[in-house]
Amino acid sequence: DNHIWNAVELNNVWLNLDLTWDDPVLSNKMNILDDTYFMVDTNTMQKNDMTEHDFYKDYYKELKNT
Repeated sequence: DNHIWNAVELNNVWLNLDLTWDDPVLSNKMNILDDTYFMVDTNTMQKNDMTEHDFYKDYYKELKNT
């Protein structure tokens, strides 16, 4: 609802990234670096998605066949 992912094509491969998730600043102002959702293929994104995100590759026409 209030979130968006990005897909980028690099060397003819589509990769996903979530810039919000990968570099959060917590309410206590602590900055945490997490690359779980940074430049990962669609299968990895969907696997990781099970607990943290609602990622639907069908929203992205470029990812439908990945």
